[in-house]
Amino acid sequence: DIQKLEYDQLFKRSNQEVPSFGVTSSTIWIKIIITNRTKEKSWILKNEVVWHDYFDFFSMDNGKLKKFKTGDRRPFNTRDLKYRGFAFNISPKQKSIYYIRIKSKDDLSIPLEILTLRDFLLEEKDVMTGYALFYGAILIMVFYNLITYFFTRDSSYLYYSLTITAILWTTAAANGIAFQFLYPSSFWLQNEGFLLRGGLIGLFLHLFLKKFLLIDKRENRRIYNILQINIYTSLIFILLSFFGIYRLLYFPFISFVIFAFCFIILAGLARLKQGYRPARFYLLAFSGFSLGGLVQSLSLVGLIPPF
Repeated sequence: DIQKLEYDQLFKRSNQEVPSFGVTSSTIWIKIIITNRTKEKSWILKNEVVWHDYFDFFSMDNGKLKKFKTGDRRPFNTRDLKYRGFAFNISPKQKSIYYIRIKSKDDLSIPLEILTLRDFLLEEKDVMTGYALFYGAILIMVFYNLITYFFTRDSSYLYYSLTITAILWTTAAANGIAFQFLYPSSFWLQNEGFLLRGGLIGLFLHLFLKKFLLIDKRENRRIYNILQINIYTSLIFILLSFFGIYRLLYFPFISFVIFAFCFIILAGLARLKQGYRPARFYLLAFSGFSLGGLVQSLSLVGLIPPF
């Protein structure tokens, strides 16, 4: 039906390098016209954003419509290629037309890219090598801090280890690694689990902040009170993540995340101003993390394109 003239006239040329529709309940249709003037026959059309709920791809193959219905609310094995995002084999001729239909509860940004099969494989090899080094380094940090905790019984090492474990899980989910390799059929963990992962980061990070910065109720009453509110708010989001109201909680949760990232930096600056010297190391470690978290949070609500 989408090929009928009455529908075809509804398509508008995008003026954005990365088309972005923010968070919307609408179903988005994309029409892609490819003219292939090269000798290369095997190409890959990919979309690196992993959190689209329903991602349907349509192509004409020998006069017949070929389709793939996939997305992160469908099993991972529904994908044309075993790729953490969405990638499809295409063989465009002089002029070929493809359609994509996307519906999602999350930010709807569509950074489409076309590569030769060889370039796609080489690029993905480099990316996966980088991820392997990154996750390996994080796991070493987790085990190091756990071992230190068992010997010293200093709970700041435990909270730090739990924080970076939650960050590791969140990162693996955000780039599609977790859904591809850990739970390829668990739609809840990939989607509603976002609130659970974020709540765990908020809980453990604030507990670490409280212990490491020695935030005392008597000497730092205002910071202490906000810290306690953030801890209880994180617990509430963790509990609510199991109630199936993800869409309702999405914007309140992102708002809380943005506030929390600002707070953990301001708390470190306040303790540094009070002369607490370890706050310098805290700020050095978490300033970049907080800035990255703010950028990611803004991209999740469609205010900036995804990175």
